[in-house]
Amino acid sequence: VFGEDLGPETADEDNLHTPSKLLVELAELMPVLHRLRHLLQRVEAVAEHLVRQIVGSHAAGCSGASKEADPLRGLTRQPLRPVLDVLGELLEVPVAVDGLVLEGARLRKVFASYKWIVGKASNTNSPAASASLAQLPELSSEPSAALVEELMQVEPVLSGDTFQHCLVRLTESLQALNAEASVTAFKEHLMGYFRVRLEESEAVGTAACAQLWLPSECLVSWVCSFVLFARVFRQQSSRTDARFLAEVWKMHKESPSVVLYGRVVWCIGDFLQSYVPELVAEASLKRELEDLENLRMKQAAKLDEGSFTQEMQKCRVAVVAWLAGLPSVAKQLGPGCVSQALRDAHAALLQGLTLALRVRVALEEYLVLHVHEGVPVPRACLASVSLGFQLLKSIEAGPATAAWAELTTLLQRNLALKLQQELQESMAKLRRSQAAEEALRLTISALHRIVGGCSREHLDAYFDIGACALALCCA
Repeated sequence: VFGEDLGPETADEDNLHTPSKLLVELAELMPVLHRLRHLLQRVEAVAEHLVRQIVGSHAAGCSGASKEADPLRGLTRQPLRPVLDVLGELLEVPVAVDGLVLEGARLRKVFASYKWIVGKASNTNSPAASASLAQLPELSSEPSAALVEELMQVEPVLSGDTFQHCLVRLTESLQALNAEASVTAFKEHLMGYFRVRLEESEAVGTAACAQLWLPSECLVSWVCSFVLFARVFRQQSSRTDARFLAEVWKMHKESPSVVLYGRVVWCIGDFLQSYVPELVAEASLKRELEDLENLRMKQAAKLDEGSFTQEMQKCRVAVVAWLAGLPSVAKQLGPGCVSQALRDAHAALLQGLTLALRVRVALEEYLVLHVHEGVPVPRACLASVSLGFQLLKSIEAGPATAAWAELTTLLQRNLALKLQQELQESMAKLRRSQAAEEALRLTISALHRIVGGCSREHLDAYFDIGACALALCCA
């Protein structure tokens, strides 16, 4: 957290009283902010290209010779879901940046002070400079101009409006495509996707846990996509959009806030009210969304009244049962029992990851909500908070025996062999070489995502890359 080493913010921190350590920390942060700005620009460019491809493909289908041709045929059955999922993940990047910036009020104040000092110091040679600025350092013309330009480039990132800028850019770039496409049919296809994602975000115990999704991962991305298309097709908005918005709010009003990153909380009500106020008004949700603070306080009070403690006790029972079953799974590894042992080990590890995710979600929701709303944690709930961290450490240390290490290695190779089998079956069904090349390219991209973020020397610990390469060559 910016400025955390210096302690809490004081009331007298302004342009001329900002601690020098904070100014130095901000100066050291400038390269990171520049890289973040370039990342946001790249996200906007890729998202724009992706949406153009989706809308353009639909428009091309509509202009085909056959009027009965169904553009984007089968979208309600989700063949284009990976594309729309990636679009949502891209749009989630500026939302996360805005959340981090808006949460760091001290960072924005120090940036304003730093910019003010640089601007004044660069003008100390002018006759109009005040004598009160004599204590400021003097900057020569060329370095001062470069520094001012640098700050102007970074300023939009620290304004907390990067997602708004992204929406404006995408909306403006799609106006021409919007006029060409059959918007009604296209929106019907999109609503099929959004309804599937809405059902998955509701089923916290089934679809989300099966994918090992955090609450933010199964909610924020597709809501961002919905807001984008609602803005793009604002002229053609209908009661269907408003009714769908009402369904989204009805489903999530009991827990309107989810943890985005660290101490950053994303509230679906605030988000919708900020970016689609017309739909909010049409759905008759304006009055409800004006009372979001009370809803969040009720959410915290509900957790304090026993909901959080009950969840931790349920997790404790489940973790104890899981730990008790680990030795029996490890003992199954022997002659003639490898396949069954691998299946049981896979199921046990997945169950452990699901339990860890369940505990983490409960802890994050409880602690971050109390910090964000300034609600003190009751003494009676401290034991449950401690229990949550103990459960996470117990799950981490569970499969740490030598037998489990051997099982994990065998399981990695077994997964690689299964991948080879899947590739062989897929290649047998392909007839065109171009399609085969495309399938291989997508497979390589999927493997890259599986091991993404791992350094080269640690790749083998996560996945058997040699076996994957062999599977691709054999396929």
